[in-house]
This record gives sequence, C-alpha cells and structure tokens, in this order.
Amino acid sequence: VKLAIEKVPDKVSPWGFNMHLQNGQNNVYQERPYQTSNFLHNLNMLQQGYVSMYLPVGNGLIVDVGKMATHIGNELL
Repeated sequence: VKLAIEKVPDKVSPWGFNMHLQNGQNNVYQERPYQTSNFLHNLNMLQQGYVSMYLPVGNGLIVDVGKMATHIGNELL
C-alpha cells in the first residue's frame, strides 16, 4: 500500500513538499538503513519525504531537500 501527497512550489506559493508513505512486506528489503542499524522501524514507512522551494533564478529553480527514494528518480527499486 502506498500513499503519495505532493504540493508543487511555484511563483505564487514558493514552498512545497512531497511525501510517499508505504506499508507492506517488502519495506524491509527496500530500505538500506534497516539493514545497517539495530533500530527495527528505521524509516520503513517513509519511502521519500522532502520539502521544496521555488527560487526566482532564470526561468525558476526548484530546490528539494530531504529523503529521496532514488538518486535521479529514474531508477527502479
């Protein structure tokens, strides 16, 4: 099960966010921190979550900061 919530930033409202929550039997195999630490529920339900800010540079620059599921966004889990 996956729930995705997103608000894209723009000129009028420069702040945004993106949050993907997931739950299921495969979570423990997708999350690297779970395998390398002793904490049982180490961000297993949060696939990705970040805040975004629109900056008026050129045609507009969006900066994202947080936990990303993949490096570029094109890789498959």
